[in-house]
Amino acid sequence: MKHKRLFTAALAASLAVSSLPAALALDTAPPMYQQFGYDSEEAYTSSYDWWFDKLSYDQASDCYRRHLDEIHNDPSVALRFHDAEQSDLEEWLDSGYWDDREAFYRSTALDMTLQDDFYAVPALSVQLSGKTLTFPDVQPFFEDGRTMVPFRAVAEALGAEVGFDGGTVSASLGGKVCRFAIGGDTLTVSDRATGKVLKTVPLDTSPIEKDGRTCVPVRFLAESLGLTVEWDDGAQCAVLYDRDALLESIDSGFTTANRWLAAVPRLQNADAVRMALTAKLDCTAFDTISGDRKYSASGTMTLISDGKSASLSASADLSALAGLLSSDLISSADGPTSQLFSASMLSYYKSALRNAAFDLIYNADTDTLYVRSPLLFSALTSSSGTDKKTDGWYYEEHFSEKTALGELLTLYRNADTQNTCGAALLASAEAYAEEYGGWSGFYSSLEDRQKNLSAVLGDAVFTRSGDRCTAQPSVKSLLGGEEDDMVGVSGSYTLNTATGAASGDLALDIKGSLFPVANRTRLTFDLSGTSGRMTLYNHLRNQGTLTFDLSLSLAPSSAPVSAPPKNAVLTPLDELNGISGQTRWRN
Repeated sequence: MKHKRLFTAALAASLAVSSLPAALALDTAPPMYQQFGYDSEEAYTSSYDWWFDKLSYDQASDCYRRHLDEIHNDPSVALRFHDAEQSDLEEWLDSGYWDDREAFYRSTALDMTLQDDFYAVPALSVQLSGKTLTFPDVQPFFEDGRTMVPFRAVAEALGAEVGFDGGTVSASLGGKVCRFAIGGDTLTVSDRATGKVLKTVPLDTSPIEKDGRTCVPVRFLAESLGLTVEWDDGAQCAVLYDRDALLESIDSGFTTANRWLAAVPRLQNADAVRMALTAKLDCTAFDTISGDRKYSASGTMTLISDGKSASLSASADLSALAGLLSSDLISSADGPTSQLFSASMLSYYKSALRNAAFDLIYNADTDTLYVRSPLLFSALTSSSGTDKKTDGWYYEEHFSEKTALGELLTLYRNADTQNTCGAALLASAEAYAEEYGGWSGFYSSLEDRQKNLSAVLGDAVFTRSGDRCTAQPSVKSLLGGEEDDMVGVSGSYTLNTATGAASGDLALDIKGSLFPVANRTRLTFDLSGTSGRMTLYNHLRNQGTLTFDLSLSLAPSSAPVSAPPKNAVLTPLDELNGISGQTRWRN
């Protein structure tokens, strides 16, 4: 019965929403936004209470008005929507869940409108530079699988000059002129000054006339004028943007950081780059009774990458941390065996942690990740109760398609060759829209990324003295213009736009109400040329301190290895806790 109701609601919602004339929608009296405590439509739609994905404010308010009128005419509609009886409503009102019946009716009408939004099939739309275009008469429609739009509305929104000459239609923008004939199968792009034809674009859907408007396939028109065109199937939206102009606009706010990036030394004539890192960890646990306990660990890592594939090898001596790992087991042992148990556990952990190794290979050509880490995999299989050999290689095919980390690899492989902040932000937002977010949210995602990066690398945060540009971050700048008495930021960092060097000394203080205990984190770094050093220090009040030192260097290298050694045992990564189907690598 409930499934039938949901199907009926979905059908009704789709029909109702598809028939809404957005420009002529009627608001409630008082307006919908006032009924939910807001002073304006803009305040309501920009708040966290605005949950609509597909309906505009006009459409939502029209649906809400109709549902509220329906409930006022027949209050049982609201009860049936909640599968409730009159007695349930009386109980809800007595418990104060709603202030009165009218509040219950308004809440139910809103829920019904949200259901309309959920089941609605959005109308075709066109988004240009983050703004949804409006069409006064003929709306976008499908023709032979292509999104057709009124030519004049889109061309003029792009800033083009539209012309008609007999059966030929033209749009002039910048130094180009696009021409096509109604019913024709080609679109020509000519130089505006000389008239020389630059290219001819075949149209798989011919321009047609509809209700007195010339309609064209939006992709071919936009791409012929130099725009990027993407399609959001979920939102039924064609997204158009001028990538070059957008890149230029973003980079105009990062001129300091871009000069610094351009000055960072590059390794020339190298097939690949080798990054060597050395790390040391010192940990102190405060103990006012028995005395502070100190633990240290160290390790090295080598990463080789050619910009697509990569290989990584790391090893660490973590034996000093054995006491931390064995303490819980030791404390659970009672009686005369506790000392023997303690000694054996400590010895086992020291031996296992003395050479903690980790190897990784990523082959971009086959999109396969290979991993080997006997200590890590032993711990994972032991915790699951399996007893399997874990010193071989594990692999994951189609890695970039299956994992969140794969998004970063996709971005890394397809990164813009232009080394600027704008290029990085734009590539990141495009990769996210393609993989997860949907293109209709591309601009808002890009704006969020730009705002966050501007807080630390935007031109406004730097003070320049010659080639040295210094920034002093504040809580207000990092939190998007908000102050926070529980968080403190101090220190500064400097970029040298002549040498590409960077250095800084920053501290972040967090008071106890936002964290189990008050703590301070301090980061110092000094990067110059192809080497650098970084220290991260953390002090948890009355708990302990942690110091992490990292040094790195870059050097030319041959290409990274693309697969494990010949005859290595390979096991699918998803069989880690129940190994089967092992294969042996052959090349």
